[in-house]
Amino acid sequence: MATLKIMLLLCAWIAAGMAHPFHDDDNLAQHLHSPRALKRIGLGGAFHEINVDSGTEKHSRDTADDDQPWCILVSRILNTSSNTSSCDGARYPNECRTASQAAPFIYASWSKYKIDSMATRAALVSLMLYESSKFKYNWGHFVGDETVHTPGKGTRNMQSATYNEEYATTLYGADKVAQAKASGGADGVLTLVSGDEDSFGSAAWFITSQCTESVQQGVASGTQEGFEEYITSCIGTKMNQDRLDLWKNATSAWGV
Repeated sequence: MATLKIMLLLCAWIAAGMAHPFHDDDNLAQHLHSPRALKRIGLGGAFHEINVDSGTEKHSRDTADDDQPWCILVSRILNTSSNTSSCDGARYPNECRTASQAAPFIYASWSKYKIDSMATRAALVSLMLYESSKFKYNWGHFVGDETVHTPGKGTRNMQSATYNEEYATTLYGADKVAQAKASGGADGVLTLVSGDEDSFGSAAWFITSQCTESVQQGVASGTQEGFEEYITSCIGTKMNQDRLDLWKNATSAWGV
């Protein structure tokens, strides 16, 4: 408990004014010099290896060996959308995640799918925030203004059933996906990828597997034109002001 309190105090300190000077999500340790003091706390069934002195941590599900500046990422998400600070009043509370809950899984996806561009990281976070209504939803519950669930639609990227079946197959294999579909239909497949690690990893998977190299380069350029091309030609939907505002907030938070 003492370790967790120390970590929360450190996060609050960084969020209060230390996030923006660090323009590289992978380089917090060099800014905070003191002896290494590692602790472990649990979060979502995984452990986090916390360096209490330096403010870095390593997540057990991450595929990279580098330390993770978890607090920096939380601060950047909050600076993009302050609504991610709490799940109070969430319509589907079991699906809602705060910035601090989402951050480790988002960071892990960047390592897994090799998302190194700061502009791309900002764009993916803005997309997930828009599609999941600030991380409040994990399944698609609405069509227009009506509460209607489209079978198979979900993850924080709010992918269609077709994409979720492809995504699940890459993660779990065709046999397991076929079994899930036989027993639960499209929602059975969606359930396979509804856990936090897979759900928050969907945006990184999508851009690297479904978008052309040209679109990926446009997103990485950090230009509005590149982001709009990503939304219209790869995501396959219309650009609107809410999407654009979130993207602008994210690029500012990431120092793009």
